[in-house]
Formats: sequence, structure tokens, C-alpha cells
Amino acid sequence: MNLFQVMIVASLVITVPVGLMVWLAQPRRRVNQAFLFLTCIIGLWQMALGFASIPVSIEHAMFWIRQSSAISALIPASMNLLRLTILYPGQGLLRSVRRGRHWFAGGLVALAICQTPWFLLSATLPGPDEVLAAPTYGPLFPYYAGYFLLALGVLVRKMTQDTRSASGIVRVEMEYMLMSCMVSLAVGIFFFLVPNLVGAVDLGAFLPLSVMVYSVIAAYGIATRGILDSPYVMRRILAYGLLLIYLVLLHGLTLSLATRLLEFLNHDPVPLNHFTATVVVVLSVVPAQGAMQRLANRLFIHGPLLDVGKTLGEAGRAMRAIATVEDLTRQFARILSEAVEATDIRVLVLRGGEGGGRFELIHPENAFVPPMTVRDPLPEYLLSQGGVVVQELMDRSREGVAQVEVRQQLRGLASAAIALTYQKKWVGLVLLGPRASGRIYGQLECETIRGLCDLFTVALENADLYTEVQNQRVYTDTLLEHLVSGVLAANLETGKITTCNREATRILEASYTGKPLTDLPEPIRDLLENPRLDQQVEFPDQGGVSRYLHVGSTQFQGHAEGEGETLLVMQDITHMKTMELHLRRSDRLASLGTLSAGMAHEIKNPMVTLKTFAQLLPERHDDPEFRDTFSKLALQEIHRIDRLVDQLLRLSRPSKSCLVPVEMHGMLEKSGQLLRQQAVQKQVKIALTLEAERDEVEGDPDHLHQAILNFLINGIESMPTGGQLTVHTENGNETLEIGIQDTGVGIERERLQHIFDPFYTTKDTGTGLGLSIAHQILHEHNGSVTVRSEPGQGCCFRIVLPLRMEKREE
Repeated sequence: MNLFQVMIVASLVITVPVGLMVWLAQPRRRVNQAFLFLTCIIGLWQMALGFASIPVSIEHAMFWIRQSSAISALIPASMNLLRLTILYPGQGLLRSVRRGRHWFAGGLVALAICQTPWFLLSATLPGPDEVLAAPTYGPLFPYYAGYFLLALGVLVRKMTQDTRSASGIVRVEMEYMLMSCMVSLAVGIFFFLVPNLVGAVDLGAFLPLSVMVYSVIAAYGIATRGILDSPYVMRRILAYGLLLIYLVLLHGLTLSLATRLLEFLNHDPVPLNHFTATVVVVLSVVPAQGAMQRLANRLFIHGPLLDVGKTLGEAGRAMRAIATVEDLTRQFARILSEAVEATDIRVLVLRGGEGGGRFELIHPENAFVPPMTVRDPLPEYLLSQGGVVVQELMDRSREGVAQVEVRQQLRGLASAAIALTYQKKWVGLVLLGPRASGRIYGQLECETIRGLCDLFTVALENADLYTEVQNQRVYTDTLLEHLVSGVLAANLETGKITTCNREATRILEASYTGKPLTDLPEPIRDLLENPRLDQQVEFPDQGGVSRYLHVGSTQFQGHAEGEGETLLVMQDITHMKTMELHLRRSDRLASLGTLSAGMAHEIKNPMVTLKTFAQLLPERHDDPEFRDTFSKLALQEIHRIDRLVDQLLRLSRPSKSCLVPVEMHGMLEKSGQLLRQQAVQKQVKIALTLEAERDEVEGDPDHLHQAILNFLINGIESMPTGGQLTVHTENGNETLEIGIQDTGVGIERERLQHIFDPFYTTKDTGTGLGLSIAHQILHEHNGSVTVRSEPGQGCCFRIVLPLRMEKREE
């Protein structure tokens, strides 16, 4: 089986199952049915091409060339049928077939032409280096080719016109149809022209890849619910396409220059020229990717690309100050409208509790919303989904009773809706009208809406608290004890703390009611003595671990005349800071400077060694001992660079393989056995305490095993004089928690935040990528890892992985 036949089989394995999966996602939807029909036609065409590539006789080859040409004549009509079902989603499939009857008639005529002796006169069997039989076409072939080119041209023109005139989900689906055609055509032209231009004939075998690209892009545009806006996808595709072209040209140019230079120096160019070209390409990938992304953004005229992180950051700063509910709601509506071009934004809050409460409209004042309770289909569906519900995207999922009722309630009410919840409790609803641009709310917009609503919900809660404190000035102990924020009140004249609620006691790890101000931690005491509206403070808890608080303090008049008190409201944002640290760590993994500098540093040492021996080689070429030493050392250094590149590629381009159920207890025992001999040599005792009742997670066994080994090896190597490595497991809230504790030298506090950074290591040997790769693997599996350590007292890694969800019986 040659490469072309392999690609045909791969294309079949991908194209037809993709069509089947799209159909199964919504069997009754006409668009999905039409896409399945199209993929079946494409599959039959690919099968005919496959049989044509293995001819046993001239008659056999001519038969399958006729059939592949005949079947391909139906592809334009099938693509037009898919176009019609997108434009007219309410009509039946047969009605769409009748609308496109002229297309099918033309395809059938072309199919009949292929069966005549005037279409194909003869064929020549392929030679040893050829893939397909060479056909000799007859006088009717120009008519067939003209029909095919004319049909495709008309189809592309009609899809372009439909894209300009349509709006909403129809426009998005037509854009993806047009995009899939253009990208598929570009891929086909690339693998058709490049082999002929550069002489790489084998690349022509990848021509079936164009069909796979078309099927995948079209399937994404038809079936997925969390769809990205097509201009954003086109920017990405164009950026990666430009990056690929740039790297291919750079590799060819570097290879040519290195070859000529080495030949000029009378040195055998192979394999040093290939090695040089590969190193140049690897070092150019990261900076070139950013440059190509910026270039692709400039080539589009659809406006600036939505930056979710930047938008949320600006919104967070804008809503950070304490304000009234009315001001906060107006500001939120303005930010949301500017971010996603939302029109007719209506904000409702829950009144009367979750048991039988009703949603009350608070913005805008003169709008109208039909009465709605938490028991209605739309609020219940929103709470179960936990995201943005877009009316036009609900048709893409299997229909159930809930979806039908939600669609009926949402129709005429809003184009999109999202629940406002705080700690899994109802706060309100946000209803959004159509976008000003006429586009749908895609995945990026939904992420932005969800993030802005989360910020608004927290700000709304803080605003409610602030309004209560400022307006009433009197609160009960019950209210204080159930607040989700910590509250401290102190009389500065007496120097005594008058109130310390339950949350403040939890945060400060002690109750300070009735105690003097001097007992408080210094940052908290300073805020009470010098009130500030908004402040973040850091102080260590009793275990020495830093805690982060978001604190606001103000002075108010007490019950007695002339008695002034200071009120302090705090929120524990340690978890938020930890998440920010993870985000910054992820940013550092993608940082151009770090990767480039680290790569250059790690490669520099072996390159210096190779350069030194290469300079001495002409003088000491006849020295057998020198040649033997040089050959061994050069091979070792090249292997070292190769291992480094493999690790870097694993870190920068992680890929999740097939996920399967994994029993972590068995994996931990296996890892312990694997390292038992190494631990004995270092006088380290490995103790396993596996107490978790459930240990099955869903993941890639090899990747998880690699991550666990990295942590265990790190613990063993941190105990040069021996010690004990303890592995403990327990269950959290639907999670498996794995603790890996060593009794080694520990890590200084200022180094802890860098241990997962690439190329950062405290050892004399190693690249500093082990823990970075382990951290990335856990991130891929929706897990997390935290570390606690004190110099001289060992180190403890705490790994948290989500347990595998048990399937419920229908």
C-alpha cells in the first residue's frame, strides 16, 4: 500500500464517520441530513479513487476512473443541497431537492457522459513510481470538465452572495461552508503545485487531505454548539498557514545555505546541514507564530479581535469600587454592550427567595418582561447548564421536552440568556437582544458574557452589603454571622474590637471580639486605624502560608452620640490569587522570551563542545584517540540536544491521547515499584498510604504515569542523605487528592513560585522541564497541583484530579 492509498483510507475513516456523527447529533435536522448525504457521496468517490489506484488490468482501471469521475459529478449538487437546507431550515429535504433539481439534472448528465466510450478512450497502467493509471480522455471530457468547473464557480458565487445577505446562525453556517471550500481548495492547490515546483513528488500523495479539511470545517460549522465566529477562525487558519509557508521556506533556505557552506569548506554536508536547518526552524517557531498572528489580524477588516482577558480585566477594574446597585447595573450594561455589541440588555434580580421567588426587572426602568419564577423552564435550564443559552444554537442539540419548552419561552423574549448565581444560589437573570452586527453570540462572546456576569454578580453582592451598611447602620448578629464576607468593627477611642463575625473569625483563625486592636495582625490593624476604601493585604496564617484579602474599611457613627467606629469588610481571595498564579504560570509556559532564552542556554553548552572539537579536528585528524573521543562526545551532545527538543515540544504542544479510566492506586503502586531500586540506593524509604475509597479518574495512562514519576523522582532526589517519601490519597468533593511528602532539604519560599517554570532548576543536572511537563499534564486533565515547603523540613506536593463520572442507567 503506497502513501496515496494510505491517505485515501485515512480520508475515508475520517470523512464518513464525521458525517455520521453530525447526523446522530440531530437526526431530524435537515442540515445534518444533507451533510450526511454529501459525506456519503464523497466517501463513494474516495472509494472509487482507491480502487483506481490498484488496477489489475486496463479494463479495471478504466472502469474505476469512469466511476470516480461519475460520482464526483454529483458533489456540486450535494453541496448545493447542503446550502439550500441552511438557507431554508424550515422546509423538508425533498423540497430542497426540488429547489436544486437543475443541479442534480446537470450532475446526472455529467454522470451519464462518464459512462460513454467518448469520455474515456483508454488508460495506461501505472509504472513502479506512479500512483494512478494515466487516462486518455475522449472528445466529451471537455464538456464534463467545463460542467464541473462551472458548477463549482457558481456554487462559490452563490454562497458568497448568501453570506452577505444572511444574518444570525444562517450567516455563520454559510461562512463556514464558504470557508471549508476555500481552505480545502487552498490545501488541494498546495499539495498539487508544491510537489511539481520543488520536486517533492511524495507530497502529492497528501492531496486527499483537502477532503478531510473540508469535512472537518463544515462539520464544525454545522454541528457544534460552542461555535467560534468565522472571522476569528479564518484569522487563526491564515496565521497558521502563513507560519507553515514561512517555516518551509526558512527550512529550505537554511538547508541550501548550510549545504553550500559545508561544501565550500570541503565538508560532508549531511547530516549537519539538516541539523542546522532544524535548529533554526525550532528557534523561529515561537516568535514567527506571534508575528504571523499579528499579520493575519491586519489582513482582516472585520474590526479588532475580541480579547476576553483584556475585556474582563478592564471590567473588573471598573466594577471594583463599591457603588449602589443602580449605578453598578448601569455600568455593567454599558460594558456588556460595548464588549459584545449586545442590544436591549435587561437585568432581573430574584425577589422572595429561591423557593417561590419571582424575577424583578431592575434595568432598564421602562422595559417589560413577562412574569417569571425560578420554576419556569428557562431559569431551571439556565441553572442546570451553567452557561449562556443562545436561542439560535439550541437547534444543534438533540431535542427534548426541556429544550422545546425553553425555546418557546426564550422566543420573543431574548436572543441569549444567562443566570446570575453566587455560590450556586440564584441572584438574577440577564437577557440579551440581538447583536448590533447581526452575528450570533459565538463561543468567544459567550465566554466574555459569562466572565462579565460573574464579575457583576460578585460586585452586586458587595454593593448590596455596602448599601446595607451605609443605609441602615444597624445590623443584627444573625445577619453578620451569615455574611459571606468577613466583618470587623472597632471603637478607636477605646481601642477595642466590638464585632468580629464568623467569616472574619475563619479568615483570621481567631475570634477578636472584645480584644484590643493591638492583638490584630498588623495589616488589618493598619486598615482599621487608617481606613481605605479598597485595599489588598497579605499576611501569613498560623501555618506560615500567605493569605490574601480584599478589604474595604470606613468610619461610621456609633449608637452613642460622639462615639465613632470603624467598619472593615474583608473577602478571602487566596484561591483567586492561586488561580491568577496558575494563569501567570500558563502565560510563562507560552512566553516567547523564556522559551527562546532557555532553549538557547541549554543548547549553547553542547554546541560549544562540538565547535571546539570541530576546530581542532583539522589539526588532530590523524590522532585515533582524539577521533574516538570526538565521535563519542559529539554523539552524546547531539543526543542531549535531541532529548531537550523532545521535552520542549511535549511542553509547548501537549496533546491528549485517548482518555480511558485509570485506577490511580495501581499506578502509584507501579510507580513505587519502578523507583524502589533507585530509592534503596539513595537510602530512601517509600511509604504508600492509599486511603481513598474511589481512585478512578479519566485520563491518559502514559501521561499521568509520567507526571507521577516526575514528582516521585523529584522527592527522591531532594533527599541526598536518605529519608522517607510518603504517598497519601484521600477523596475530596468528587476529586482524588494525592499527597507526595518528602523529608528532604526543602525549597526556599522565594523559589516556590518558580518551580513549575520551564528551564528553572535547583539541581546541578537536568533541564528544568520535568515539573513543568508534569504541571502541564495535570492541567490537561483538569487537575491542579500545589506545593508547600520549608527549608530543611521537606516538601509536600498536593495533586487534585477530578474523579471519573459514573454512568447512570437510563
